[in-house]
Amino acid sequence: MAFLGLCQEDPILRALRNTFHANIVRVPSEQIVPFGAVAFRKGKARYLGHVAPLLDPATPLNPEADDVRSAVVTGVTGTLTRSVDWGLGLKILLGFFEGFGLPVGGLEAAFQGTEEVAFSFNKVQKTFVDVTRLGELLIGKRFNRKHAVVESFYGDAPHDLLVLDAVIQSCDFSVHVQKANTAKFKLKTAELTAQLGKLKGALKLKGSSDRHLSFGSDDRSLTFAFSCVRFYLDEHGHIDLIEPEFRRIILERQGDQDLHLVRNPDYALLYNTMGMIEWEP
Repeated sequence: MAFLGLCQEDPILRALRNTFHANIVRVPSEQIVPFGAVAFRKGKARYLGHVAPLLDPATPLNPEADDVRSAVVTGVTGTLTRSVDWGLGLKILLGFFEGFGLPVGGLEAAFQGTEEVAFSFNKVQKTFVDVTRLGELLIGKRFNRKHAVVESFYGDAPHDLLVLDAVIQSCDFSVHVQKANTAKFKLKTAELTAQLGKLKGALKLKGSSDRHLSFGSDDRSLTFAFSCVRFYLDEHGHIDLIEPEFRRIILERQGDQDLHLVRNPDYALLYNTMGMIEWEP
């Protein structure tokens, strides 16, 4: 599955999309960073890591130490998502655990009887390079066409080249049971708490109640959303940037809508509906 659709009226998703032009990933990761490269084609996205190794050694990327900065994100912190059914909620929660590299045993048992859940995030930050600075650093650079990955941007069915300018990160998330099959419902956390304690990993159970669990890390913030810019390559691998025609670019449309590409180098939204991206291997 390349895309996991979510509620289009969700307040967090709307803030991420409309304010930060963000695409959301199902499995958060520390490896998703500013200057990260993405190859996108026919609704499928592949994260390639930092763009620097893809460049020709003769035109290296030379960012300054202060080009990448961080800022607190207030519009998302502490806000509850819309409720989703437990089946979808479990998939989302499994993604969080996978991002921290943890096994998922005990989750379904802890939430037995749950029908709907909502999520919230604390300690949310944006790590970014100004989009104008990103363009300044990349324009005139040349991709190394001897690199196998770079050739995916050429040929009869080339991938789109996207470069991340910003990521949204958090080290703390909570899950809230909004509806259960009985009024006397209580989360069964003993097995999950014991498992996290034995693992002594980065993720800890920070707080709990009958219908709420909070997880957090003291030293790891994972990227769960990102914004990106589309660049274009000429036949020699030089990066070119087309003047913007619209505010945003939508690379893939879901459903029965026309699957055309709106060209714009400002920001790229991978899909016209809100949801979570599953990276291709």
